[in-house]
Amino acid sequence: MTFSTHSNMREKNVNSQIFSAHIMAGDLERLLETTAGAVREQARVIHARNPSKLYLVASGASMTALFVVKYMMERYSRLPTELVVGAELLAMAPPTADSTAVALSASYSGKTADTLGGLRFLRQRGVHTIGFVNDERSEAGQMLDVAFGYNSKALFTSAMALGQVFCAELMHLRGEFGDYARFRRSLDELPDVVRAAQDSAEQTGGRIADALEDSGLVYVLADGPLCGTGYQTAYTTIMEYLRVNSSFIPTTEFRHGPLEVLGNHPDMLVLLGTDGTRCYGEDTITFARRHGACVQVIDSRELGETHELLTPYLVYPAMQWYILHAAVKKAIDLDEYLYMHVYPYREGEQYY
Repeated sequence: MTFSTHSNMREKNVNSQIFSAHIMAGDLERLLETTAGAVREQARVIHARNPSKLYLVASGASMTALFVVKYMMERYSRLPTELVVGAELLAMAPPTADSTAVALSASYSGKTADTLGGLRFLRQRGVHTIGFVNDERSEAGQMLDVAFGYNSKALFTSAMALGQVFCAELMHLRGEFGDYARFRRSLDELPDVVRAAQDSAEQTGGRIADALEDSGLVYVLADGPLCGTGYQTAYTTIMEYLRVNSSFIPTTEFRHGPLEVLGNHPDMLVLLGTDGTRCYGEDTITFARRHGACVQVIDSRELGETHELLTPYLVYPAMQWYILHAAVKKAIDLDEYLYMHVYPYREGEQYY
């Protein structure tokens, strides 16, 4: 690839629909200033309803944005919370999905077939639905009882931030989130923290792209608040955009079987947060390197300081820069697909 071609591909991919590292801080700041208040008010409305259960319903990257919301609720709240993809919700048809429950949903396109199917099911059961969508006028936006539009291609961090705002407020009202004040301060400071980490995030992403340039399989490990970021990195980023084989493994589970692949000298990408699972990540890195693995690390602690529940916002930009640098090396246009959005997954299905 010539320098000119390389430069053009980089510029094209920076402006692609999936790349948001360079706009993430500004869009977070806008959402916190313009939308967070209304989301907190909706949490007060839901608290007054005294829901029996909280469902988190989405698909793909929007679904992974809700992982940390699930983590927050399970760690601090007594309100039963379940994360379920749209198709699985239809297949399960859980009896607890009734008028006493509430659901949070997320969708970027607003037309994902599985998510729409899940929302229709919830409406039929009388479940109150709240959603975070790119465009409130989309099909999903119109189907929700309450829709918040984030109007940004930063679909992962935008939906995640609004979900965290909602659940933090709900838990605070329920008297369950003793760390609410520190979390709220950290959230308000987050855009500036992310801005300060931009250069370091790009350098980290470039380093990983160089190290994994020839890899045909990347194992991604993460846990705690970073579990969703790790899942998203493996399944909806490395596989979807780089077209490289990948698998997500919770860091706390690596020692229970997966470590037997170390003799194959695997490529591994470990995401480190600052929560209680960090020690497992550090032990895994040491053990895997000792036994021949090529281990790359994105450490939130090296990128900035924030509340442990907000570490995904530091790790995610570095992961995005990794994808961008790797895509340029492979001459991949991040707006082009081979199968997704190209072929209907089911015969006669309009959307992917």
